[in-house]
Amino acid sequence: MTVIDMPVLGPRSSLAWHALFDLSEKVPNNWCLVGGQMVHIWCVERDTTPNRPTDDADAVLDVRAQPTILHQVTKALVDIGFESAGESPEGHQHRWTRGDATIDVLIAEHVGEKAAARRGVTGGTTLEARGSNQAIDRAELVTVNHDGRQAQIWRPNLLGALVLKAAAFTVPLDQGVKRHLIDFAVLSTLVTRGDQLAVQMSKRDRQLLGNAIGAIRMDGTIVPAIDGADLGIERLTIALNA
Repeated sequence: MTVIDMPVLGPRSSLAWHALFDLSEKVPNNWCLVGGQMVHIWCVERDTTPNRPTDDADAVLDVRAQPTILHQVTKALVDIGFESAGESPEGHQHRWTRGDATIDVLIAEHVGEKAAARRGVTGGTTLEARGSNQAIDRAELVTVNHDGRQAQIWRPNLLGALVLKAAAFTVPLDQGVKRHLIDFAVLSTLVTRGDQLAVQMSKRDRQLLGNAIGAIRMDGTIVPAIDGADLGIERLTIALNA
């Protein structure tokens, strides 16, 4: 199993990692690390410095494998001292806090009305995350060391992480959508020939990846700001055309 020594990148980021460790002790399976900390853990694994600071953690739940996972995870969070940060007009309670520690709890997309309507321990539903089904399907269990503690955490493989970020870019109401392109470009710098991404890609993967690459090139400011992104985007383009 891959072992990753996750450094302390900031006090709130460290609190988020401790929260993930606490959660993993109570609920070890059927959820997967996504979001900015997913990018960070991949950067550390490939000996690269993360480009964008991230203080919170994001977890997507596999309601296909465990229909009651939202209730299970939110109960575990309450048991370890977390509380809901509030409820949206739609009834979603996706953000959970414990002091300065924050975890966003999401569910996989396209799970059907019944699964999407399932509620957590405090009565709220939560948001679906685009691209999360393939991320869960491509999840790998890794051992993470951080600040004197160790835990096993599920995170998507590199292609799963790239497709997840490419899918997140397509969310129309996300006001911070550019951050997903920045994360995508950072992840592209980690790609090596040994990853053999081309043989793993589905038609949908290629569509999402191609869309993100096109948007990055149209933007014009992202690649110059990230060391190695020019080569990374070129490698992904070659893989898409393979």
